[in-house]
Amino acid sequence: AAEQTGKCGANLNWSFDEASGTLTITGSGAMDDYEAVGNPDWQDIRRQVKTLILPDGLTSIGSFAFVRFWMTDPVVIPQSVTRIGMAAFNDCDMSAVTIPDTVKAVEYGAFCSCDNLTELRIPAGISELSEEVFASCTGLTSLEIPSSIKTIGDKAFQGCTGLKSVTIPDSVTAIGDNAFCRTGLESVTVGAKVTGVGSKAFADCPALAAIGVDPANPNYASDDGVLCNKQKTRILQCPCGKTGAYEI
Repeated sequence: AAEQTGKCGANLNWSFDEASGTLTITGSGAMDDYEAVGNPDWQDIRRQVKTLILPDGLTSIGSFAFVRFWMTDPVVIPQSVTRIGMAAFNDCDMSAVTIPDTVKAVEYGAFCSCDNLTELRIPAGISELSEEVFASCTGLTSLEIPSSIKTIGDKAFQGCTGLKSVTIPDSVTAIGDNAFCRTGLESVTVGAKVTGVGSKAFADCPALAAIGVDPANPNYASDDGVLCNKQKTRILQCPCGKTGAYEI
């Protein structure tokens, strides 16, 4: 079967084996960044790729590198990688991805719309969950956010309709606009150090009956499951799944 080859970085090459459906990256260093779908040479074979092999020595995965790849096998990112670029795996079909703790940056929309992604471990090396980084990953059902995370970006998990539970660590200080909007969350607690909860952070979650707040939080409080300011003089968000009367 035919093999296609090309370059994808100063010291990186790629080859595609049509018989096995394997795209192999070889070499070391940073992968090229791309601006939009169609730029990488391998975009023409994205629907044929079943397996992606990344080399030890790879330091970054380029922006828009693997958009809309149909690969079904789990993706293993080597420990040499420190950066995953913008929309790098946007709208891919893999069921699982292994991201090592050596990764320091996972950029905007890197794994957005990966519908089949059911297994995910967020690396402990990053401090921010970027905007839309895991948005619309409808296959995710549970998630543990590591204690290294300080900021959960806008729309980070928006549209993760299967996401029923998430553990938000005490390290988190900011939860962005629409961060968990339209998810399947059944419960959530705002930690003691959170100083900012964005607009509609937990909106349109039909199973969410209450928003909890750590009593030690100086900025927010939970009043019968409704998110309020600390003085309980202003309603910030009433959970979509709350039933019965609520007296103001």
